[in-house]
Amino acid sequence: MLPAAALLGVLLAAVLGSLFGGPHRAPVTVAPVSAVATVVESVPCGRPGARDTVVFVIDGRSHRLPLDGCGNLLGAELGVEFVVAPRGEPTVRLAGTGRQPDHVLAERTGALLLALSGLAGALLVVHAAPARFPRPRTARVPRWRALRAPWVRAA
Repeated sequence: MLPAAALLGVLLAAVLGSLFGGPHRAPVTVAPVSAVATVVESVPCGRPGARDTVVFVIDGRSHRLPLDGCGNLLGAELGVEFVVAPRGEPTVRLAGTGRQPDHVLAERTGALLLALSGLAGALLVVHAAPARFPRPRTARVPRWRALRAPWVRAA
């Protein structure tokens, strides 16, 4: 009875912690602006911190900034997102590679489902494992007496 109550308590705590608490991340204050950018300077990805340079137009103004990526072909047109980071520096990344601020509930629900599937797997192992009972003690019969047993003589 106690393991079942402990299991239900842990399950309830996981559900409540996942949906109403848990780690909070700072929301992105400015939504990313999508644009089509052209690669004007390509850098091979062999060295650390390699970043291509792209040119794109937002609200009639042309911007030339480093892309958060490398190894693209010169003149290639890429879908990018322009974001101003919390510290104030502009960042250009490939479209769809950043974290979206409005999917917090979906992320928490996914984490909850992952935890529940792990719990279900653990329960399956516990219930499917063979029971480990001590073997009953049997009287040890000396070998010479076992040979004299009536069932041995009849065969």
